[in-house]
Amino acid sequence: MNMTTWRRRRIESDSVRVPEPTERADVVITETSITSKYTRQSGVYVGDNLWVVSYLPGREFDLPGAITAISAAAVADSVLADSAAQLGLTAAELVGFIAMSGAFR
Repeated sequence: MNMTTWRRRRIESDSVRVPEPTERADVVITETSITSKYTRQSGVYVGDNLWVVSYLPGREFDLPGAITAISAAAVADSVLADSAAQLGLTAAELVGFIAMSGAFR
């Protein structure tokens, strides 16, 4: 998905309800935020059943999309960081080198 083909996704107002803080796979979801203890990235509820994610500026997501984005960041910041450190790299460098090699298709 690139910036030119991205489309705003909406969900029906009654289809997702988060009545109290919920923790799933180390992702904490409240009525107004999505966080994880494994990353500094976060999601914020902006109304109309839409969420924004700190590392994906200019995009809005439904709740499942925002949870996926925070979960992916948590994996990158925890698992990849450990692997990268063993190689003398940062997680960003490791992902960059993998992407440049054409491994992501």
